[in-house]
Amino acid sequence: MNFSVPEYFKGFRCLAGDCKESCCRAGWEIPLDPETFEFYKKSGVEIEKNTYSDPDGDIVFKLREDLSCPYLQEDGLCGLYIKTGGRLCEICDKYPRFFEEYEGFAEAGLSPSCPEARRLIFQSSPESYRDISHSSPDPLLRLLISGRKAAFKIISAEPTPEDALKNILGLCIELDDIASRGDEEPAKEFAFSPADPLDAEEMRRLRGFILENTEILTPRWKELLASSPKKTSGKESERRGYLCYLVYRYFLKAINSESALAAGLFISALYELSASISEDFSESVGLVSKEIEHNSGNVERLFAALAQ
Repeated sequence: MNFSVPEYFKGFRCLAGDCKESCCRAGWEIPLDPETFEFYKKSGVEIEKNTYSDPDGDIVFKLREDLSCPYLQEDGLCGLYIKTGGRLCEICDKYPRFFEEYEGFAEAGLSPSCPEARRLIFQSSPESYRDISHSSPDPLLRLLISGRKAAFKIISAEPTPEDALKNILGLCIELDDIASRGDEEPAKEFAFSPADPLDAEEMRRLRGFILENTEILTPRWKELLASSPKKTSGKESERRGYLCYLVYRYFLKAINSESALAAGLFISALYELSASISEDFSESVGLVSKEIEHNSGNVERLFAALAQ
């Protein structure tokens, strides 16, 4: 199976004890895979004291009152990693990497919930994805693959990422029109007009929807959602890199909803939230990732709301 990653993917290195936003303090409830759980027990770790079985039968770490992992040490290092010679559970070992499988190929990337991954994403450009090339037996997926390539060209050509976002939304409308006509082979070039992203009133309603209909992890996220929009301090290059990441990760998700516009609006929503939720662009992107992207239920709810 064809497997692709962005150029910066292999350059990721965990900051461990030097990380100021440790994933071990994020408040996520992490399930252990059974194999690692048994390994810990055989290694002499009293793992059962710091885990519990959830309603689905998964073995989950018990978080401390401050929502940190019970094995996080004062120096920011993982006590389990040290005691077992570098063995982590499957989820912790893969983080912040994500993996997506489609018909005929697979992709991986880095999640901006991690500050070091975020730094690499902010430094990226459309050229960081130039070696990603796929084919699929699914006609709609082939069309979306071609559309995503066009979206990267748009990001590269437009003077600002905000201008690029308008054209990407216009492209999504054209892709849906092509799909509705039953054109199986994507065109080499797409003809489209720019489309407006979510306006101020739509963004206000979106914030309200997130507050009322999604699971919220941190008080800071709730506070920012309820506050007035802010002007981001994010550099244009950082915003462009972030838009590239969003297009890479979510454009092909239109295969699930069979609507490129729904995927485009989801990309637009995450981008506009990150550009207005806090003056600190890095904080905004990190929170959007932690609160929405890392919760599959939240992703589904937001995707469905935007597709209406």
